[in-house]
Amino acid sequence: MPRADTLICQLKITLKQVEPAIWRRIRVRRQVRLDRLHLIIQAAVA
Repeated sequence: MPRADTLICQLKITLKQVEPAIWRRIRVRRQVRLDRLHLIIQAAVA
């Protein structure tokens, strides 16, 4: 069984009300804190 700190979550982020559709798929460690995830998402769609 994998260790908890090695588990990865894959997220698909889609911007609403934008044509054509803009989306990003990112992978983050499962234990990432919400404030850090916020920064990761901002960097991915910037």
